Amino acid sequence: MKKTNIALIIFSNGLGGAEQVVINLIKKFDDSKFNIYLITNDEMLIYFENIIDQQKIYSIGSLYVLVKNKRLNKIINKILNTFNMKKYILKFKVSSINKFLTDNNIKILHSHLMFDLFVTNLLKYKNNNIKTVYTLHGFLNLDEAIQIKYSISRTDFLKSITNMDYITSVSKLLENKLLEIIPSAKEKSKYLPNGIDENHIYHIKKSNNLVSKEYVKLLFMGGEKEVKGGILLFEAIKYLVVVLGITNFKLVVLGPINFKGQFYLNIKNDKILSKYIEVIGFIDPPKHLSYVYDADILVMPSLSEGMPIALLEAIALNTCVVASNIDVFQSLIEDERSGLLSEIDSVHFAIALKKLILNKQLCKQILINNKTYNIPYWKDVIKEYENIYFKLLQG
Repeated sequence: MKKTNIALIIFSNGLGGAEQVVINLIKKFDDSKFNIYLITNDEMLIYFENIIDQQKIYSIGSLYVLVKNKRLNKIINKILNTFNMKKYILKFKVSSINKFLTDNNIKILHSHLMFDLFVTNLLKYKNNNIKTVYTLHGFLNLDEAIQIKYSISRTDFLKSITNMDYITSVSKLLENKLLEIIPSAKEKSKYLPNGIDENHIYHIKKSNNLVSKEYVKLLFMGGEKEVKGGILLFEAIKYLVVVLGITNFKLVVLGPINFKGQFYLNIKNDKILSKYIEVIGFIDPPKHLSYVYDADILVMPSLSEGMPIALLEAIALNTCVVASNIDVFQSLIEDERSGLLSEIDSVHFAIALKKLILNKQLCKQILINNKTYNIPYWKDVIKEYENIYFKLLQG
């Protein structure tokens, strides 16, 4: 059987949900059917060095670290972001990317984030033979209220996504929003959730043993990403201790953390937060799963989410969840049956935490209920992507 050459494209400045999806796609596609190539930027190369042949990677160079001096680099990036100039840097790279696609006979180009979607659309005009797929990971630019200065404009986004041959959405809410804005996408779109790795879950369940605890262990995995709600959570922790009188807990913090930055220093220098919070920082997947398994409660005070994989991992690993009541969590969690939902403010979040910390029977019942939760696994998600690719190739 002749193999099909596919290129995944992602431009980013660190490892997040969408980036992890690309890693999983590279690892799990059937290599008897596909040759997988990667187009990215220098800052991302470290995450792919051991999972794909380096000859199959094309980097456009640095997109975020433009000079060695950190202070000057920050100023330059601020100027480029303020005036939306990075798209012009990307435009300059299109011809060389197209040469890489042509030289390697790439048939399908699959993008995941704003900048790579923008470039993929430009490449369609240069290469009529290539089929394009875009995976929608979040509401950024889809929702007029969620736009950020370091992304492409909403106009560029809508033009680019409309021109894709196929669009997948990682949550049903995203697909509904997509079809509300672009009704014509109905015939070329599909809800296809991100999966979790069944083998990793099995390994953690088999190898990790819970120890008897004198306190309830909370886990937060959002690091200092503002959208993950860390600041709200820390205010909730203070309220939990000072006002509600709950002290039999510890909060472990995972995720990207600058240990010299203000976010970390605010924890370290606060008498209450420093007593009840342990900051670990970023842990390479799948090592983070041992923390999820060891936790009693995963806390997710997010302000926005696409498809929260951490929630699915927690359910698979028998860990209770307290989350903000944003739309995506409401679609995935039935309050007090599969988890607890809270309004997005520190007082309500603290009250929800108190309820689950004190009511062990409620937590136990939630875990029993979640044994029948329909969790998407990568082995099934990959098959769906393969079917999409073959459908596009057949025209």
